[in-house]
Amino acid sequence: MRKKIIVQINFCIFLFCVILIPQGVFAEKIGISVDQTSIAFDANIDEAQEFVIKVTNSSEKVQEINIGVMDYVIKDDNELEFKQEFDENTGLRNWISSEKENITLEPNQAEEITFVFVAPDSAPVGSHHGVVYFRSNLDNRGDITVQGQIAVHILVNVKGETYASGRVNSFDIPFFVVKNIDYVTEFENMGNIHYVPYGEVVVRNIFTKKEETYKYDKHFVFPGKKFTFAIMGKKIPSIFSLFRVQVNFVDGEGVVRSRNDYMMGYLFPIVICVVIAVLFLIIRWSLKKRGDIKYKRMDNQQKKRVQNSLQKISDEQKKREAKKKKEIKNNFG
Repeated sequence: MRKKIIVQINFCIFLFCVILIPQGVFAEKIGISVDQTSIAFDANIDEAQEFVIKVTNSSEKVQEINIGVMDYVIKDDNELEFKQEFDENTGLRNWISSEKENITLEPNQAEEITFVFVAPDSAPVGSHHGVVYFRSNLDNRGDITVQGQIAVHILVNVKGETYASGRVNSFDIPFFVVKNIDYVTEFENMGNIHYVPYGEVVVRNIFTKKEETYKYDKHFVFPGKKFTFAIMGKKIPSIFSLFRVQVNFVDGEGVVRSRNDYMMGYLFPIVICVVIAVLFLIIRWSLKKRGDIKYKRMDNQQKKRVQNSLQKISDEQKKREAKKKKEIKNNFG
């Protein structure tokens, strides 16, 4: 029963240490701190790689610290599941050795521990990961021993025939935006090594061509796994306009993977209605103007015809009068 209680409490503290609680906070709780949270490097088969971790006793009592290595399985969104057994496909616990397995540190004393990583001939090419942990007893109460540990992530890409392609699986944004928007993108590592993709969102105003660019935070994405990148609570550049939104991610091979979508401010439909109404009024005014000109032209033509008719009548009347005068003159001549 005593052993079971130790393991359960220790495992919970370990999870909080590595995943949820910052190193500084947890170091204060257990009185142990390390100088780095993760170490990443590439390694050739059968080639020794050394790395050093500095561990410090930040408590006011002497601490006996146990040093070990543990593997874990990585799921989507970098969720971790720790494993007691070794898996050479993704693990590395059997390939890391240290000069010491236990150390004793006086209060405020620090010591650098050297570790050696060697990938054997049987090591699969690609991503391998685990943690180096430093464990200490926090409290002894009869049959119950409370332990705490702090850990450093070890990320190794074993060299060989590697590939690091990726793809953008989804890019979800609403079409109508009232005020703020979240740019959420799911990226998938299609390769066999882990890497950090570089991602950004480019928001382009369709009418003014003005662009705004937002950068995603950087995270490792592991082979065959997906990670959801998010930029939260960004204000839409204008609630009166339409935008083309493009997400770009550069994968481990340097290839840009993109997706496009569109969004509009919630008042943009009102702007469209106003524009349509204005265009309608302009067209109506233009047609009326053209009609007035046409009618005016018709009036002018009609007046001209009347004037011509009157002139013709006047000319004919003058001719008749002249003819009549001539006849009278001939009769009395």
